[in-house]
Amino acid sequence: MNFFKLKILNDRIFYVILCFVLAITTFFGIGSQTAKAAISPLITSYKPQVVSTSTNLSYIDSSGNTVTGTIHHPGIAMRQIDLDNMRDHVRAGDEPWNTAFNAFAADPQSSKTPRIYYENVYIFKHIQGPWRFTDPERPTVEYANPSEYVGARANTDSETAFMQAIMWYITGDEAYRSNAMTIIRNYSAIEDCVTHTNFRFATMSYFLSAAAEILRYSDTPTQSLKWTATDTANLSDAMNLVSVTYDKHRMFMNQHQFAVMGTIGRAIFTNDLQLYDESVEAATVNAAGDQGGRNGSIKQQMRWMTVNERTGAALNPADYHVQAVEMGRDVGHSYANIAGLSTLARTIYATRYEGRPGHWSKVYSLKCRECI
Repeated sequence: MNFFKLKILNDRIFYVILCFVLAITTFFGIGSQTAKAAISPLITSYKPQVVSTSTNLSYIDSSGNTVTGTIHHPGIAMRQIDLDNMRDHVRAGDEPWNTAFNAFAADPQSSKTPRIYYENVYIFKHIQGPWRFTDPERPTVEYANPSEYVGARANTDSETAFMQAIMWYITGDEAYRSNAMTIIRNYSAIEDCVTHTNFRFATMSYFLSAAAEILRYSDTPTQSLKWTATDTANLSDAMNLVSVTYDKHRMFMNQHQFAVMGTIGRAIFTNDLQLYDESVEAATVNAAGDQGGRNGSIKQQMRWMTVNERTGAALNPADYHVQAVEMGRDVGHSYANIAGLSTLARTIYATRYEGRPGHWSKVYSLKCRECI
């Protein structure tokens, strides 16, 4: 897969999750005004239900202070209220959810028989670097860049797992849950990872953990498809292993956001409050990163413009605006920049929102004030 195709793949990953999240939140609360449509034949009589769970956590910071907080599950991109809202409107045939669902269901990655790219071979369990590598279990097979080979497929499969989990939650069809569980269990078999740079394993971690949040906090009548403590341990270990391929503070522009997505997904899934708070700081301010355009945080990438940067002249307050810094690189990267930061903001909201209008977690509020 060449660079151009990989770029399209990464752009599409964030398009899918961002657009779907917007679809279920933008229209929230207007069900009484919707028209009815034919209910999708994909809907079954079984109605999945996640159980909202809150975990109270604490850690000692570098100053010796005890920091406490709560992580809510499911909490990666969508809360229980979002999932239930989406499911119930589709099942009722309400618009615009029905049309949005039909389009989502028509995607090949949402089918009951999606293509899964995972291969049960050495390099999918022992993640290698970008250098030429011969498979020790198949001496005739050589990879020019095994990390890229696995990373591209892991990206696609993890996105498919998330889409399959959504399809299962809406329809109740166990075929979708089975596909999602298969993908998660496949990549949870990672045994070790060579230290190198490949942010695709960060996006893999984010999407696998997003799918796992739905499956872990819900039940199913099929015993083999129930989430287990072993599933939790294996996925946690796999995400920890591949974390050596990305740095949440020092990756370039929108690659930084991909890295933070992997970090925050891992933090939420494993209930690591300290790692979660570090992820929030990295997403919003990223003080440990470069102070300038290379830094992928909200503060550095989505600039609040009060002066003309070319002349230094102050702008009229009526002309103050937010400017995406990465636009100077190219439009495609700028688009992914906005999608990545929006996804991170939504994830932070879903995880630490306490249910009272205008109330955000202390950490997020502090960091957002620093952004302006």
